[in-house]
Amino acid sequence: MFKKLAALALSGIILLSFGKTDIHASASTILGPEVTNYIASRSNTVSVGVFDASTGKTYTYNPSKTYYTMSVVKMSIMADVLYQKIPITSNENSLLTRMIQISDNSAASTLWRQLGSDRNVQAFFRKVGMTHTTAGTGGWWGRTTTTVGDQLTMMKYFAYPNTLLSDSQRAYGLNLMKHVRSDQRWGTGSGLPSGVSVALKNGWVTSNPPSKLFVNSVGYVNGKGKDYIIAVLTTNNRSLSYGIETINKISSLVWNEMPQHLPTIGVMDTPANGSTIKGKNIVKGWFLDESGVSKIDILIDGKAVGQAAYGDTRSDVQKAYPKYNNGKAGFHYTVDTTKFSDGKHTVTIKETGKNGRVTTLPGKTLTIGNTKGCLDTPVPGTTLSETKNVRGWFLDELGVAKIEILVDGALAGQAVYGDTRSDVLKAYPQFNNGKAGFHYTLNTNKYSNGKHTIVVKETSRNGRTKTLPAISITIKH
Repeated sequence: MFKKLAALALSGIILLSFGKTDIHASASTILGPEVTNYIASRSNTVSVGVFDASTGKTYTYNPSKTYYTMSVVKMSIMADVLYQKIPITSNENSLLTRMIQISDNSAASTLWRQLGSDRNVQAFFRKVGMTHTTAGTGGWWGRTTTTVGDQLTMMKYFAYPNTLLSDSQRAYGLNLMKHVRSDQRWGTGSGLPSGVSVALKNGWVTSNPPSKLFVNSVGYVNGKGKDYIIAVLTTNNRSLSYGIETINKISSLVWNEMPQHLPTIGVMDTPANGSTIKGKNIVKGWFLDESGVSKIDILIDGKAVGQAAYGDTRSDVQKAYPKYNNGKAGFHYTVDTTKFSDGKHTVTIKETGKNGRVTTLPGKTLTIGNTKGCLDTPVPGTTLSETKNVRGWFLDELGVAKIEILVDGALAGQAVYGDTRSDVLKAYPQFNNGKAGFHYTLNTNKYSNGKHTIVVKETSRNGRTKTLPAISITIKH
């Protein structure tokens, strides 16, 4: 079977996968003649899988062949632990660190048992879509069988945002795989220029005859305009060094074949970070995505509130970034801030490309200020007697429905609203309200001598309330 696949590769046909659909593509793809001719020159059995995140395409060579994972399965064990154990304990952190960074087998065995061994781990494989992977039985986790496609699937959970692992969990796992011991950094991270980020997990066995000598490597490569996952599984190796040499060379060839892609970039122009907004406010900006923009979501405090319109003319963006050839990269969305409480909020822009990749811009902290108010008199610490006017002002984007005066937490009465306040109009012209004043005549005879608190509570026309800070006064008859 392998010889037939190799022959197909040499004749200029390789297997290209988009999701779960396989089609044939010319050998000018990432796994072109440079790669396939090299594999054909080797005496071992080899399978290769590459996922190009910039295009969303998956390329595979000899994809149906299954292999013992050896220590590559430790990446899956880590994902299962992170998924099941929230948060992980200090002991689990120690075990995971040893298992990934120095490939400690004892740590892997302990975690395998804690997960429930092959039966429970097999259920996890099914959950994450690794349908061609079978957990090793009898405690032999290294004899888990897998394909390059399933290993690409597992590494995607660490490389890209998903619902299985949180961003912090992904970052944790990638950090461990970026810092494996120096003598284990061979494989899918080989042949790359400096400055490129590589997270990888290798697996190998040295005690078996060549027919069972498996040497494997799975890596996530990101940098210099390239963003991809690569899995190389091998067996029938003459020696460990022969398998390592094979994977190292394939890694280098794939890097050279992988085209550079323009990064997805974007900016939220308005509102500005730290600004105060009210009423209906337009969020504007632009996004450039080589694969095309599928949608742009607007999030406030982490929750999606709507989808922006994309396609606004932005000649300035076209001029600044001509390689993208996109003069309609602008987006806009109208936020109704009256649906949110006054105070600080975070606005985030999340773009989804037509290749499925998600790019999130850094959030901006804004202050929503749809209401403003002040109690002018009495001032804190004042001593009152007889009747006393409680005066102040209130501005509300939706309009003031009523203003209530509370003494010691109990309603004393409702203030009259609409007093002329030219000083308030001058200070806050954006509200366009020169009659924002209120007054209420407080009869102190209804209250005992001593200290009391006065609170002013405004109710907006949308039913939302805002309470000014309480002041303390003294009543003396």
